[in-house]
Amino acid sequence: MPIGLRILSITISISMLIVTFEFIRREKLKERYSLLWLATAISIFILSIWTKILNAIALFIGIIIPSNALFFIGTIFLMLIIFSLTVVISGLSRKNERLAQEITLLKKRMEELERSCGEKD
Repeated sequence: MPIGLRILSITISISMLIVTFEFIRREKLKERYSLLWLATAISIFILSIWTKILNAIALFIGIIIPSNALFFIGTIFLMLIIFSLTVVISGLSRKNERLAQEITLLKKRMEELERSCGEKD
């Protein structure tokens, strides 16, 4: 892998680690959502430092240029992150729908109670 690309990928992976830890520290990112980001940054860092591992992976996958294997692995991790966030969003959507239904039922019950109290007075 060319030295310029190697330095760039090391810099990006270290930056990803720093930003992820900073977001966790500031409580803008929960730990459970940060795991894949941390794994991605650490993997890219390791593969950028030890290019023999990257060369072996590229050879195993059948990719001629090792830097393309690095981008391929990064893309796989990003797809995993997107998938995990989609699962979280789906769960939150279901919870939001249930909450909206409960609020509607509570409003209806409250209106009925207000009407029944108004009739007694």
